Amino acid sequence: MTWLLALFLAVSPQPANPAAAVTQFWAGYADRLSHQDVDGLANFFAPDARLMVPGIDDVVGRLAIHGLLKTTLAQRTRPIETRLMPREVAAYDGVIYDQGDYIETMAPIGDPRRAIDTYGRYFAVWSEQPDGSWKIARLMLAPKKQPAAR
Repeated sequence: MTWLLALFLAVSPQPANPAAAVTQFWAGYADRLSHQDVDGLANFFAPDARLMVPGIDDVVGRLAIHGLLKTTLAQRTRPIETRLMPREVAAYDGVIYDQGDYIETMAPIGDPRRAIDTYGRYFAVWSEQPDGSWKIARLMLAPKKQPAAR
């Protein structure tokens, strides 16, 4: 079933409902992350994509992003779950602008009881590729303050 979703994402035309499409794209991304699938994660990015995360220079190109993902997922403490929640989505002529929030659960390998959530905002630009697939052209992540406990 997962390969059917990947095939659908790879050949989907201009989405009639961009917000629903982006939500589906992010669900696939989160699934690949939960399976530690570096190749699958990197494939969400366009060949000339730019990833902007705090504390490091921009990471440019799918190959460089693949290397960063591989390094990140090889760490002792790494993401075990990510939830991306689009808030504003707009599409124009083969480009989708997507802004929202994310929660990333990080835990040491083998010790999920020590998991912590990190919160942030993101801004993504999705571009339609020549083959009709949608890839991340630009992704900027920005941490934000953790919500107050209730």
